[in-house]
Amino acid sequence: MDITLITSALSGIKSATDIAKIIKEADFSLEKAELKFKIADLMDKLIETKAAIFDIQELLLNKDAQIKKLEDHMSMRDKLRRHLDAYYEVNSDGSVAGPPFCTRCFEVDRTGVHLLRSAKDKNLLQCPQCNTVLSANRCPSL
Repeated sequence: MDITLITSALSGIKSATDIAKIIKEADFSLEKAELKFKIADLMDKLIETKAAIFDIQELLLNKDAQIKKLEDHMSMRDKLRRHLDAYYEVNSDGSVAGPPFCTRCFEVDRTGVHLLRSAKDKNLLQCPQCNTVLSANRCPSL
C-alpha cells in the first residue's frame, strides 16, 4: 500500500483535530471572521482527509482483487496438469481427464479456457480467447 496515502490521511486528521481544539478552547475570544476562517480551514482538512481515505479504500479494493486473482490461479494450477499439448483437469486418482484447456491461456493469462473444434478444419482445436490453434491429435478429449 502507498504509505503516502496513509500519512496524508493521518496528517489531515491531526490538522483537523488541532483546528477543532483551537476553536473549542477559544470560547468567544476569537473574532467572528477568524472563527469562520478556522471553521473553513477545518472543513478543508476534513475534505482532504476524506479524499485520502477514499484513495486508500480504492487501493485496498484493488489489492483484494489482485489477491483473489492470485488465489484463483493457485487453485487452477492445482486442478490442471499438462498432457501432450494441452492442460487437463486432474482426477482424484491423479489421472487427467476431460476436454483440453488452452496451454497459452493457462501459462500466460493464468486462466482455464477450453479448446474448441476449429470451424475450418476438424483436425484442429482453437482457443476462443486467444485464437491459439493446436492439433486435435495432440490435444484429445480424455
